Amino acid sequence: MRLSTSAIIVSVCTAVLATLPRTSCSAPFSAEPFTASAYVAGLELPGLNPPVPGYVGPWTDINFGDAEAAVMAGTLTYGGAGYLPGTGGKVGKAADATGINAANSGRVYRTLGAGIANNNSTSGTIYLSWLFQNGNENAADNATTYQTLALYSPGSDPSGDGANRVFDAGISDADFGGTNYSYRVNNTTVADLGVALDANVHLFVAKFQLSAAAASDSVTVWLDPTLGGVGDPAGGVTISNVDLQFNTLALSDFASNSVAWDEIRWGNSFASVTTESFLACDVNNDGLCNSVDFGIIRDHMFTAGTKAQGDVSGDGFIDLIDFRLFKDDPNRVVGGASMLTSAAVPEPTGLLCFGFLSLALLSRGRALLAPLA
Repeated sequence: MRLSTSAIIVSVCTAVLATLPRTSCSAPFSAEPFTASAYVAGLELPGLNPPVPGYVGPWTDINFGDAEAAVMAGTLTYGGAGYLPGTGGKVGKAADATGINAANSGRVYRTLGAGIANNNSTSGTIYLSWLFQNGNENAADNATTYQTLALYSPGSDPSGDGANRVFDAGISDADFGGTNYSYRVNNTTVADLGVALDANVHLFVAKFQLSAAAASDSVTVWLDPTLGGVGDPAGGVTISNVDLQFNTLALSDFASNSVAWDEIRWGNSFASVTTESFLACDVNNDGLCNSVDFGIIRDHMFTAGTKAQGDVSGDGFIDLIDFRLFKDDPNRVVGGASMLTSAAVPEPTGLLCFGFLSLALLSRGRALLAPLA
C-alpha cells in the first residue's frame, strides 16, 4: 500500500510526540490572564476577541453606560500563600471624579463555550476563581453602588438587573445591603462573605454544584481561602436548593471607586483554579498534555466539536488554529513551563515536526474542501 506524503508526516509526527515527557497537573480548562499579546493596555474590552479556551465570540458591551472595563498594565498580585500568580495584565476602571453616569460606567460580557455553559439538565461540579480589587477611594458619590463579576442565564444577553442574572459577586451597597464583599444567587438571595471593603486584592472562588433535578443546585463561595490542602478548604459560604444555568460572564462597573479584575479561571477542582498551572492542550481533561491530546486533535481535524474533540481555541471547530495553540502550549500564559520548550524535549525536532505537519494538514484540508467549492 502506498502512503501519501501527508500520511507519512502525520505518522512520523505522532511517533515523535509519543516520546515527549508527560506533563501532569490538575489544571483549569480555561484561564483568562489578560495577557499582553492579546490585550493591549488602554483598549476597552468591547470588540476584543482573543482565542481563549472556554469562550466564544468577542467581548460585548451592553446596558447603561458606554465606558466599559478597559485593559490595564500590570497583573493583580494576590498575597495569599500558594496561589499560582498571573503574568498578564488586568482589566478595570480608574476612580471617577463624579457619581456614576453614562460617560463613566458600563457592563461588558463574553459568551461561555461548551464545558462551562450549562442548562437545567446539566449535572456536575465546576469551579470559578478570579482576583478582584476595589480602590476604596470613596471620593465621589456612588462609591460602591455596583462592581461585580456576574453570570447570566442562557438565551439572553446580560441586559437589565433582573431575571437574567443568576450569580454576581463583589461590592454593591445598592443590591447586597452593605459594603462587605458579598455574592447573590438568582438576583434575590444574598450571602455576606464577612469581609469589609478595603483596597486589597482579594481571591474569590465559587463552586457550582449542578443537578438535573429541580431546586437541587448549590453555590459555595470562598473569599481569600487557605490554599494548598486536599479538596475544598473550610470557610465557604453556601446557598443551596436553587436552580442555576448560565452561558455568559459579565464585568460591571457602576461605582465611582476604581476597580480591577484579573485571572478568571474555570476548572473541575478547587486546586485547578487556585494553585495548579493551565494546560489548554489537555483536551481530554486527564491532567496530561501529551501525544494522546495530539491524536484527538488530529483525528477531528476540520470538523465541528468541543474541547473534548480538540477544540483548543473554543470556537466550535477543530482546525489549524487548534494545532497552533497545542504547539505553542498556552500554559506559558499563566507562568507554567511549556511542554515543547522543556529542557527534556528536543525543541528543534518538535518544532520542525509541527511545521511539516501544519503544511501537510493544510494540503489535506484544501483537498477535503475542494469538492465543496
